[in-house]
Amino acid sequence: MMKRRLNALFVFLHHFFNCPGSTQYQFAEEQCGSRDNILYKDQLTTWLPYTDRSQTSGDDFCQHNCVSYGLSKVVKFGQFTDGTRCDVLNPLEDKTAICVEGECKHFGCDLEEDSDRRFDSCGVCDGDNSTCEIQTGGVSHPPAYYDYTNLLEIPIGSTYINITQPCGDCHFALIIEDQYVIGGAGERGKSRAYSMGDDVISYVGGDGESIQIRGPTSSKITIQVYASTYHVFDDAKKSSEARWVFFKPIQDRPAYRWSIVDTPCSKTCGYGLQMQEVICTELGLVGTLDGRSVKPFHCLHLKKPEPVTEPCNEFDCPHRWEVGEWGDCSVSCGVGVRFRQAYCVRENTAGLIEILPHVTCADRLEPLLEEHCEAPACLEDGRVTCNKTIFASEGSFTSPNHPGNYPTDINCITRIKVNPGYWIDLTFQSFELEPAPGCIYDYVEVFQDREDGTRTSIARLCGTRKFRSSVVVKGNSASVLFHSDVIVTRRGFVANFSELDP
Repeated sequence: MMKRRLNALFVFLHHFFNCPGSTQYQFAEEQCGSRDNILYKDQLTTWLPYTDRSQTSGDDFCQHNCVSYGLSKVVKFGQFTDGTRCDVLNPLEDKTAICVEGECKHFGCDLEEDSDRRFDSCGVCDGDNSTCEIQTGGVSHPPAYYDYTNLLEIPIGSTYINITQPCGDCHFALIIEDQYVIGGAGERGKSRAYSMGDDVISYVGGDGESIQIRGPTSSKITIQVYASTYHVFDDAKKSSEARWVFFKPIQDRPAYRWSIVDTPCSKTCGYGLQMQEVICTELGLVGTLDGRSVKPFHCLHLKKPEPVTEPCNEFDCPHRWEVGEWGDCSVSCGVGVRFRQAYCVRENTAGLIEILPHVTCADRLEPLLEEHCEAPACLEDGRVTCNKTIFASEGSFTSPNHPGNYPTDINCITRIKVNPGYWIDLTFQSFELEPAPGCIYDYVEVFQDREDGTRTSIARLCGTRKFRSSVVVKGNSASVLFHSDVIVTRRGFVANFSELDP
């Protein structure tokens, strides 16, 4: 049963938030109206929900009771879909009622089952009745004979409206936006629920005529009374009055509306999509928008506008370089080179990637197309060789066997080359070599390589350095020589390098 109630609540919320232009009462109308094209006892007729609250209850309503006024027939067609609202039969309740397995179940104003949260008299969930004031009144004088007379104007935002009269020779009419919703043309309306805009109106005709609306109303409502005899009301009898009670919003009552917010375009170019998000927003004083987003249940009485999705940034993207995957290393041991392809491309408004001539991207910095790669160390007569060349804008390398001790009696040269126009920032993050005056035993020596093939020594380092040491090579090519003698070894070093904009 709990699962069924959760499913019903889901259907209710889905219909509220995803069926713009349709009130919850219209959801019930759609279910009865789905039988209009199905023969009933060899006849086609129009079916409406049976919502005469003087004759039926919420549980009866949930049994999919539909009425044909043409056939004067009420028929039970099973059960309304779980999640259909059934509080149209008792609109003055302070909770929300939803059909679950053919029964009318109650939920708090926050749509939580068994919640203690209620609508206050002002229609505010869990409010304190401070945003509205009660309006009561009645009339006992006779209205115009055989004509409609204005009885009451109900302002926008009013709540818990209850209007009654005991007159059998007269009837109410209700007007919204200059249109008769109930009554009109001298005819009494049918006892049922009426849907107009965001409002659902429950009307009962006959000798005990009444109109009930929960609200908050979204349009100004005019109530009229029609008399078919002159002496309609008896001044001596209080019970013969047409009476009303409702709650009128005061100026600082919080009001809410659905607001449409545009989301960012899904793409900066090449044909993107911009979607809209519909949120419930609180209005400030005198209807000004204060921009504060609130929980959706504050807007449940309002139609939710339909969000739209529109194209945006409908222009080709700028051309750019696109690189492929790196190929295999050129060697099976030691240090080699690997290559990749670069393509000049752009994304068009159809969302397709176009390959352009290379010259189109001449104004873009071409990516590196080759870099060093390291395979397992090669052996020559049982000795490790460790020479390597690195083509990259940044990278790192270590002494052989790091973090273990480096071998004895080796000379390793690591050649570094970055993009033209840049210098090399070489940093030793960890450094532990055999110490000696003048670094004559084990050492690292950094050279600046020139295009003519010559090189200049910049620094020779040895010993242990507890802090990071940095060497700047004022060119885009350098060689780092690591030398060890035949006796003492240490852990060696870790070196990082990167391009430096001079």
